[in-house]
Amino acid sequence: MIRPITTVLGRWIAKSLISAGAAATERHYGRARKTLPEHVVGNVRIYGKQPFVESAVKALWHLKDVYPYGYSLVQRYVRGIVEGDSQRGKGIFLGVVYRQWRRKRHLPIPPNRVAAQLVRQAVKMRKVMGFSIWRTPRSELGSLQRELKAMQLLGCDPKYFSDLQDEITIWRKRLESQSSVRKRAAVG
Repeated sequence: MIRPITTVLGRWIAKSLISAGAAATERHYGRARKTLPEHVVGNVRIYGKQPFVESAVKALWHLKDVYPYGYSLVQRYVRGIVEGDSQRGKGIFLGVVYRQWRRKRHLPIPPNRVAAQLVRQAVKMRKVMGFSIWRTPRSELGSLQRELKAMQLLGCDPKYFSDLQDEITIWRKRLESQSSVRKRAAVG
């Protein structure tokens, strides 16, 4: 079957943008990990000081034990986890997650919540790298729902559920409003 030219052209443009984004952020990734020790869990490289690495490793092993599919996604699409801050989405084209370190001994959230967020990031990276899907309401809703499932399986504290469920509700409303606008346009 021959794909329409717009689909082929659109995919080529998306892949070119992803390549350009990866090239632009590769230097930032190199600088961020330059002075930090490296630890490896499967295919994921973790850069940071010992307490950060221990928490990230604990999150990954917990994910592997409780939610193997989520662990598999993280192994395929997350290249590295770096201790430090970055602009939102800076590592998406490289498969890199930046985590801010706020306390002396712990991540700002427990390891099972970190594991669930890694699943969400892996789903987003898969969509961007594998399917060239950008942040659409339907795409974002799918990522959030996958994170919610991971949180439920990992036994996260219920206080984290309400924020995520609120975010899911917001994206559902956006999706419904887009759908109703399209229906009105088709009728009118």
